[in-house]
Amino acid sequence: MSKYIPGNQKHLALEDCKYKECLSQSRAGINMTRHELHQKDMVITPLIFQGQSPYQIMTNHPELDRSVRTLYSYLDKGILTFFLTREKLFLAFIMHRCTKGTVKLVFNKLERQLGIYDFLTLFNTILTDRGSEFGDPESLENGINGIMQSSIYYCDPMRSSQKGGIEQTHTMLRMILPKKTSFEYLTQWDLRTIVDHINSTPRESLGGRTPYDVALENYGIDILKALQLRPIPPDEVNLTPKLIRFNH
Repeated sequence: MSKYIPGNQKHLALEDCKYKECLSQSRAGINMTRHELHQKDMVITPLIFQGQSPYQIMTNHPELDRSVRTLYSYLDKGILTFFLTREKLFLAFIMHRCTKGTVKLVFNKLERQLGIYDFLTLFNTILTDRGSEFGDPESLENGINGIMQSSIYYCDPMRSSQKGGIEQTHTMLRMILPKKTSFEYLTQWDLRTIVDHINSTPRESLGGRTPYDVALENYGIDILKALQLRPIPPDEVNLTPKLIRFNH
């Protein structure tokens, strides 16, 4: 992998944008300049992160001057995932476009929710793949105020063993969102529900404890609340597509 990771590194977050579903064949029909696209991004992206649907966004923001169908064509949704290896804690965020700028917006959102100190506690070292959306490591390593807050490392090609166990968590995610599932109507609220159920699943590697419980012990309730995580009672955990089907 690029860069050396010290052997005593305790907190290692992995992120991935592989869960990407194109919602249109092409954006060729969207007639906007780069400036116009950026201006609309400033409105749309925060609302997508808040779990709002394209219909809701267009209804409340007629100044965007686009139909709901056009907005769906504009979206190229993906899921950005984080995995804290020690606690096996899983986080996931809707990205309305899989770009470097959108990844940076997720980082900024996390920094604002957590504060700089807690962000550093959780994400001081980040291991990722070499997707183009992670192609500006300097931007991701520096926080909102330009202070370096993370170190970015890249996995070697075809070395899934370097990903610290995230593949098992992605398997759980695929149980709820099988391959070929359309992300068209998937919201951040849905993802929060999915994340809570995955984090409430006991792990043998944690001695039968759940990632949520271990993270609660290691970080405290304030950080988990800032991440908007909640525990699910054992008998209510559901890792099937039925978990979110009723929402659509």
